[in-house]
Amino acid sequence: MNEEQSFFISVLNLIPVGSFLFIQAPSLEVESILNVMKETENEYFKSIELTPENKRLLINEIKLGNFQNYIHLTEIRHNKQLLFQGFDGVEFGIISNRISLPKEFILKYINDNFCSISKDW
Repeated sequence: MNEEQSFFISVLNLIPVGSFLFIQAPSLEVESILNVMKETENEYFKSIELTPENKRLLINEIKLGNFQNYIHLTEIRHNKQLLFQGFDGVEFGIISNRISLPKEFILKYINDNFCSISKDW
């Protein structure tokens, strides 16, 4: 597993169940992911509710390398509040200042410029 895969999995593990992953990935063809995606009000995004089962599915597809490279932009929201934005295959991102980040996450991803912490949200 490469560092980008590990980063995205770590982010998903920080996000509360019941959040929604909004994905802009127009060329995505991974059937297992497409089956859990829903249309949104924004024609460029589709969403996946982050249930325990869907989190496991996403993590498995990330580990297999079948999913992440298709993503142009992703957002994760909980109760309409933005928690994370990921860019270019989720190679880097911005995480909400409202999420309590474990020391290991900060050392591994914040200090190594994979992720920054939003000042505004």
